[in-house]
Amino acid sequence: MTGTPSARGCRGCGQPSLQPLLDLGPQPPSTAWHPRGSRQAPPHHPLIFGQCTTCGLAQLIDPMPPSLVRAHRLAIPSNEPEAHLDDLVQRLEHHLPENAKVFGITYKDDSTLERIRQRYGRCQPLRLDMADDLAITDPAAGLETIQEAIDAPRAATLIRKHGEADLVVARHLLEHAHHPARFLRALRTLLAPEGRLLLEVPESTKFLSVGDHPCIWEEHVCYFTRATIEVMIEQNGLRIEQILCYPYPLEDSLVVIARACGRAHGKRPTPSPILRRERERCSGFAESFRARKERCQKLLHSLHAAGTRVALFGAGHAAVRFVNLYDLGGCIDHVIDDHPAKEGLCMPGSHLPIVDSSHLARADLVLLAVNPEGEDRVRAAHAAHLPGRGRCASIFSCSPTALL
Repeated sequence: MTGTPSARGCRGCGQPSLQPLLDLGPQPPSTAWHPRGSRQAPPHHPLIFGQCTTCGLAQLIDPMPPSLVRAHRLAIPSNEPEAHLDDLVQRLEHHLPENAKVFGITYKDDSTLERIRQRYGRCQPLRLDMADDLAITDPAAGLETIQEAIDAPRAATLIRKHGEADLVVARHLLEHAHHPARFLRALRTLLAPEGRLLLEVPESTKFLSVGDHPCIWEEHVCYFTRATIEVMIEQNGLRIEQILCYPYPLEDSLVVIARACGRAHGKRPTPSPILRRERERCSGFAESFRARKERCQKLLHSLHAAGTRVALFGAGHAAVRFVNLYDLGGCIDHVIDDHPAKEGLCMPGSHLPIVDSSHLARADLVLLAVNPEGEDRVRAAHAAHLPGRGRCASIFSCSPTALL
C-alpha cells in the first residue's frame, strides 16, 4: 500500500517528502452517530496514513477538515490518562517563579491547573475561555476548532488581554494541530522571556509496533514518538529542558518542557539510524494491516456463523475504526455504551445499534473497545453482566486480554 512521496509539505519539517503508507479509504467522522432507521450516510473523507521520509514524522495526508469533524460532534469530552499528573506538577517546582502566571489552553488542562493551584498557592492559573479568549461560540466546537484558532494574531491579542505567561500548558492538543509549526510558534509567543511551555502528547511507538490500526483516526493528525517531537520542537524556536515519558498500556504520555530560545533553528536533520528505525516501524504498521484485518474477519465471522452473540463495549472512535477498517459490521450484534447522548443512535458507517449495558448479559463474547488502562474498571463496574472469564477480550493488541 506504499505510495510515491507526495508533493505536499510535511507538517513537521515542511519538506515535500510525505510518503503515503496506508490508504484506509473514505471514512465517516467517528462522532457521526445517527438515529436508528436513518440510512443517510454522513460525508466521508479519505483516511490516509503516511510518513515524512525526511524527518520521520508519522501523520495523516490530507486530513478531514475541522468543519466536517465539527458538523457531526456531540458535546462529549474525551478523557486522557492522569495518573502521572501529581508527579509532573511536582517536577515543575524549579520551572515556576513565585506568583507565576500559568495559562491552560483547553479543558484537558483543568486538572493540571488545579494541581498547580493546590501545590503552588501563589501561582495564578488561567484557563482560556473558548468564547471570550478564542472567539469560538459554536457549541459543537472541540479540539479541532481550538487548534485552528491558536495562531500569531490570537497570541498577540491574548498577551494584550492577560499578559505573558510564565508557563503555558497544552495537554493532548498538538497531535490535533493541522499546522503544528504555526501552533507551536503561537504558543511560544505567549511566553514571558523566562517562560516555559509544557506539552503533552500520546507517544505512538507501542501501537505502531504491534499494528493497532484502530488508533488511527481523523482527529489525530500527527503521531509522535520521542524522536520526532524533539525535531519538531527544536525547529520552532524552542529549547527542550526536559522530556518525560509516563508509561501506559496503549500509548505512553510524552511530556516536553521547553523554553523559547529566539529564532527557530531551521531544518534539523533526523539522525540516520533514528530515521531508519522510525521508517521501519511505520512501514511495518502499514504492511500488517491486511493480515490483521483477515484474521479478525475470519475469527469473528466463524463465531457469528456458530451462533455466538458478539457485543462491542464502547462506541468511541476506536470502536468505530475497529468495525469500519476491518469491515466487521456483519458479525457484531450491537454496541454497548451508557452515555445518554448516544441513546437510540447507531454507529457511523456500520449502522450497528448502540444499546445500554443491560444488554451485556445477552452477549456470549464482549469485545472491549476501551483504553486497556480502564479495562479493570469496566469489568468491576459491570461484573454482574459480563460473560465469564475468557469470553471478554480487548480489540487492542497492547492489552493482556487481546482478541488476537
